[in-house]
Amino acid sequence: MFIAIDTSQEIAVTGPNVHKETHPQPVRADGGDTYRCLCCGAPLTYNDEPGTGLFEYFTHASDHGPCVSDGGMSMPHRLGEEVIAKTLFNTLSSDCELTEIDLERRIGATEDFVIADVRVNAPIRLAVEVVYLSSELDLRRRLRTLFRQGYAAMIIVVSNGKLSRTQIERHLSKVSTIRVGRFDPETVALELGSVVTPDQINLETPVWNRVPAYLS
Repeated sequence: MFIAIDTSQEIAVTGPNVHKETHPQPVRADGGDTYRCLCCGAPLTYNDEPGTGLFEYFTHASDHGPCVSDGGMSMPHRLGEEVIAKTLFNTLSSDCELTEIDLERRIGATEDFVIADVRVNAPIRLAVEVVYLSSELDLRRRLRTLFRQGYAAMIIVVSNGKLSRTQIERHLSKVSTIRVGRFDPETVALELGSVVTPDQINLETPVWNRVPAYLS
């Protein structure tokens, strides 16, 4: 993992944040786990020499294994997911024990579901779509499923992906004003997008017929 919860501060951090040369690894006075997984809550071991493996800063115990099934997704997409999860955790957490965030999780029934890149179950219900190499977002169907299940939505593009934030915002402007977020994998800079709810967008309006097929 690139991120973890620093239990001494109760905030989510990245591996570079806690590199020993600039920020020695803290030790809990009570002997508890210094780091735990933001997604599953399991203890994590910090590695200050991850080599080229961005996702080797924090590792689960060998008998636990990774908790995210990413299907071998590309580095920029996975990095975006983890940085978004970290940012949302630190933004939403008044009590980190009550915050539920995970990656690559199903929302909806077996016959009608979507996979959320980042899923927040508490203290709000939010699904974040990270747009990188795919140019077929099927956004209207995704939003319909998410809204039915009680989730709001957010769209964030990876800056070096196939689709640009400006392009998506321009096309969606036909049906609603939605700010699309942006993640830069080179600088790890993140801008969150609008939280989209059923009150903000009409999924049944015939105006969708004028929206490009990759969105509708």
